[in-house]
This record gives sequence, structure tokens and C-alpha cells, in this order.
Amino acid sequence: MELDKIKQVKQENESAKSTSTRNPSGDLNFLCNRVGLGLLRNVEYFALTDQGKKLCDFIVVECDGSVAEFDSKNLSVDDERLYVAVVCYNGEKAENAYLFPACSFKKTGLFSMFGNKNGRASIKMGNKTKLDQYSFGNVVKNIKN
Repeated sequence: MELDKIKQVKQENESAKSTSTRNPSGDLNFLCNRVGLGLLRNVEYFALTDQGKKLCDFIVVECDGSVAEFDSKNLSVDDERLYVAVVCYNGEKAENAYLFPACSFKKTGLFSMFGNKNGRASIKMGNKTKLDQYSFGNVVKNIKN
């Protein structure tokens, strides 16, 4: 009985330590505010706005490894104004943010950085050269123009 209580307390302590303080949508909102843009929460998506004008919708995903993976049920690959925003973390610190067009998930395959099967979508985040074109700043600049 005592041993069970000790195990339970130990598990609770480990669980409390592993609780993440990450907030991908909050970190993305901070980034948007830094460049003078707004971030609004819709029913299924977030909306990126510039002086009240809606620029695009996006799904927010966090990543702390070489692959960002998420549920693809809200991913409409035919919507040209839908993006997937990936916030990359190193520990609890947000390091980078990328915006990927949802239509990119139409072209999946062995050599593609995008995957979409069995209800799960994924983005291979390992190739920094390929990722540069999707950096938050570059994509927002293109969306605004």
C-alpha cells in the first residue's frame, strides 16, 4: 500500500515536470504583432489580418524535431488562402516560424517534404535550404503583396 502511494506521488511529480509551457498560437501572435499584423481565432482556423483586412487562414502546429505532424481533418488542400503555420521549438523556447501553403499537401511523395495519409499530415523540417522559402517573414511579405 505504501509502495503504491510512493509510486503514485513519483508519477505525479514526473508528470508535473513534463508539463509544457509552450503556446504555439501565442508565440505566433507575438510574432504577428511584432510585424504589425493581427491574429484572430476563427472556428476552425486562425486568420492573419493587416489593418482589419483578412490576408489568409492557417492551422497552427508546433514542432520540436525533424518532422511536424498534425491531424489533417481541417486541412483543405484546395484552399489557396489556407496555410499551415509551424512554430519550431528548442526546449520551451520558440526559435522559428514557417508558413506552408495547404495546397503543398497535394504533391506528396517519397522525395517531397510534405506527407498526407491516414488522417495525418506531416512536414519534414530537416532541410534548412528548402525551409527558407517558407520562413514566416518571406511568406507574409508575399501574401501582403
